[in-house]
Amino acid sequence: MDADLDTLCTVVYCTADDLLPEARGNARRKLTDAELVTLCVAQAIMGIPSDRRFLAVARKRLVHLFPLLPGQSGYHKRRRRLTGALEWLLGVFASQSPGFSDELLLVDSTPVPCAQSRETVKRSALADVAGYGYCRSHSRWYWGLRCHLLAAPDGTPRAEGRAPHQISIPRRDHAEQNADDWWTAAAAALRALTAEIDPSRIDGIAISNQRETMVPVSYTHLTLPTSHSV
Repeated sequence: MDADLDTLCTVVYCTADDLLPEARGNARRKLTDAELVTLCVAQAIMGIPSDRRFLAVARKRLVHLFPLLPGQSGYHKRRRRLTGALEWLLGVFASQSPGFSDELLLVDSTPVPCAQSRETVKRSALADVAGYGYCRSHSRWYWGLRCHLLAAPDGTPRAEGRAPHQISIPRRDHAEQNADDWWTAAAAALRALTAEIDPSRIDGIAISNQRETMVPVSYTHLTLPTSHSV
């Protein structure tokens, strides 16, 4: 039986409250760290990427669980400070899921946009690792990373790897990618992913795609320097 949102929030809160260390007292804080973690999980489950919109929805749908909600700026700062704790708790929740011991694992990738404007890109702390890329399954350009996730069939995350996609912009309104960079990024992400598991347990690899892609190559089977995919 699938748990409803209220039940899920209750379980997440109780687990986080038991495991997280007690934070230093701060009279200005409206929420404990466990409550903030629970809000972050609820935001992900509800599929609302905008903090402003999520907090507006939470004031209507979750007010019986969180009578005091932070402002958008405070919520963002607290979540950023708890990044390490959130990643650790994700592993804890995954270890308690049925799929954690499943022998069959699936790999998929998805773009992770990290900025929307050029000014944000310039001052982002991810400037050294993120890059521009094109997602054919969503038919859009993005600035960020491509995340490769290793998960059980029930969706339990087991490991992840990330790598940037580079893009060349030779002139205004013209963008290209080197097809070799696709393989380089995929290999880097998969190396990071398999470093978190025992590679000897991999019995086979299946590859699928969502739509056809053609890359022009030379007579020696080398990709052209700035190949357009078709």
